[in-house]
Amino acid sequence: MQTKRLLGIVVGSNDQEAHQKSFQEGEEVAKMIEDFGKFDTCLVEIGKGPWLLHRDGDKASIDKEKFTSVVKKKRVKPDVVMLLTKGKLGENGELQAYFDKMGIPFTFSGLDETKTTFNKFECNKILKGEGLPVVKSLLIDHNKLATEEFFDKVRKECGFPCVVKPNRGSGSSGISKVHSRKEVKEAVDFAFKHDSQVVLEPCVSDGVEVTCTVHDITTDELLEAFPVTEITPEGEFFHTSDHTSKTAIVTPSKNLRGEVILQVTKVAKVAYRALNLSGLATFDIIVQDDLPVVLEVNSVPQIGPGSLVLRQVGAGLSFQWQRNVAKFYTVLVEHSIKSFPTIQSKKKAGGGRGI
Repeated sequence: MQTKRLLGIVVGSNDQEAHQKSFQEGEEVAKMIEDFGKFDTCLVEIGKGPWLLHRDGDKASIDKEKFTSVVKKKRVKPDVVMLLTKGKLGENGELQAYFDKMGIPFTFSGLDETKTTFNKFECNKILKGEGLPVVKSLLIDHNKLATEEFFDKVRKECGFPCVVKPNRGSGSSGISKVHSRKEVKEAVDFAFKHDSQVVLEPCVSDGVEVTCTVHDITTDELLEAFPVTEITPEGEFFHTSDHTSKTAIVTPSKNLRGEVILQVTKVAKVAYRALNLSGLATFDIIVQDDLPVVLEVNSVPQIGPGSLVLRQVGAGLSFQWQRNVAKFYTVLVEHSIKSFPTIQSKKKAGGGRGI
């Protein structure tokens, strides 16, 4: 009997509450995948302390030089990993750099592509260069540059209200909505506590907020998209990785006309190709006067129980997944193994494929 490959489900966060939630989600996902039958699983717990491998009710530290552990006197090394961490930990490219170096296939996009999408200003520049509608943004890389002259520029180019956020941040951490010039300095200082670069953007609020998930896990070279999700956030702003129970989420969208939804999907697919992504990626978009405007890209989306992606999975998928969550996870991991030689060698071509 052929031995099943071992899937390491990477969980954890630098925030204690999020860390515990990530671990619990990892246990749920591991059980589903084990029950589906194609992979054996273990949990790879990371965060502020040493890395730990959990398997068969036991745990042991991980030798990061070799990505191995000894559990119950047996040496264990995952063959592939699924990223189920929360926050910056899995989004900034550091984990991708590690697993790329170790030669371990991982879910979602390659190292360079992950780092690019995590850099909001750089990501927007690429999308704008492709002719895609994006929000205008200003970048400031030192709080000493937050001068009266800069505030004049913010008022002229962004107007008020505007959004101030870390350029390389996660979720809603460090983000402020600024309603007047006198509030800009405090918001910029707050954002600098989360990153060494800060982005300021006009507040785009008069429209319908949606999230579109695009993937290349198909039987041909074309991209597919999950049903578009419509969002009414509870507070001043929304981020797909940390919505609250009071956030109104509707999948598929009911307030957008069919042709507008098609346009949203097209914009997301073009952005996916422009950024050379792999696996799943989510695109936060606001629709104004039937025009989709890209707000943010997440190349490492949350896929745990209760996530927006899983809501989209339940709302309708391609035939190969048949609305089966365990099969969805399994197919995602199999795709990661298949695509890893391409994203690891950085030879993935951006052109020549349909959308």
